Amino acid sequence: MSKSNSRSWEIHDHTADVIIEGKGKTLEKAFEGIALALQSVMVDISSVKPRKIIKECIELNSSSSEEQLFEFLSRIVFIKDVKKFFFSDVELFITTDNNKVKLCFTLKGERIDPKKHTIFTDVKGVSYSELKILNEKGYYICRCVVDV
Repeated sequence: MSKSNSRSWEIHDHTADVIIEGKGKTLEKAFEGIALALQSVMVDISSVKPRKIIKECIELNSSSSEEQLFEFLSRIVFIKDVKKFFFSDVELFITTDNNKVKLCFTLKGERIDPKKHTIFTDVKGVSYSELKILNEKGYYICRCVVDV
């Protein structure tokens, strides 16, 4: 398990895919933790320097935290595939206004460089399989399966 500030993440073996998990004292910190777990499946994040910032917001009509998590992680995979970007840190804020949920996040990292980054495997997508958000002992725990 890796820890950073008030969040943590873990990677678990799964039959054909990988289960990722994020934990935090707030839902936002748990989302950040699972985003770092997702990134850690693909690359040694210590080899990624925070040279560039990507800021985005996702607006959803759904109040389901699981749907929000799925959309957030799917967007990270999209950014990796389209913008060729790895990150080593993430900040996320969730706001609600007029029944719309907005996930605004900042990724700090750099363009993918196989000569510089220690790359492990590629995550192709996020699955609804085992997607859950729990609240245990004052911590939010986010968990899902990713397709590698």
